[in-house]
Amino acid sequence: MTPTREIDADFLDLPRHELADAALAAAKSAGASHADLRVHRISTEIIQLRDGELETAVVSREVGLAVRVIVDGTWGFASHAELAPSVAAETARRAVQVATTLAALNRERVELAPEP
Repeated sequence: MTPTREIDADFLDLPRHELADAALAAAKSAGASHADLRVHRISTEIIQLRDGELETAVVSREVGLAVRVIVDGTWGFASHAELAPSVAAETARRAVQVATTLAALNRERVELAPEP
C-alpha cells in the first residue's frame, strides 16, 4: 500500500538529527550496546456536536521523544516531552539507568537478530 500523505513539513523542521546524535552518543557512552530514538508529534482534533450544533472544538499538538536501549541484554526505556539535544542525551542516560536497574530481574537476556 502506498502512503497517501506526505510527511508534514513542520515535523521535518524538528531537530531530528541533532536529537538522534545526542541520544545515541550518550547511550553508547553510558554502556548501551543498542539504542534507538523515536521523535513524535501527535495532532488531535476533537469536535463535539449536540443536535447538530457545535459544542466543542479543540485542536492540540503534542511533541516528545523516547529512547530505548539494551544494556547487558536488558531493555531500558525513557521518554520526555521536550525536544532539545541536551534533553535527548539525559533521556538516553536515564534509559541506560533503567536497563541497569532491571538487569538484576531479567532472566532472559535480549539478543537482537543480525541486520541484513
